[in-house]
Amino acid sequence: MKLPTAAEIKTCWDEVRSELVSRSATLALHQWFERNGNVSEAEFDLDPTRNRLAVLLSRTNHASYHLGQMMLAQQPNAERNRS
Repeated sequence: MKLPTAAEIKTCWDEVRSELVSRSATLALHQWFERNGNVSEAEFDLDPTRNRLAVLLSRTNHASYHLGQMMLAQQPNAERNRS
């Protein structure tokens, strides 16, 4: 599988960032701490930290983890084993 180039990743990042900035500007501060749409009301009652802000941060961190994996995957084995 061919990995995306740095330019392709940057283009995608710019598009996502633009959309996030645009949509986040429409939310009031208190709305960030409301239940995320993908979290059931029952789940949110049990764990109110499953709010919009927490889910956004968690997914961003998860994506960065996979980006790191992609960077490691493209290194030759000799470079990965030097530690």
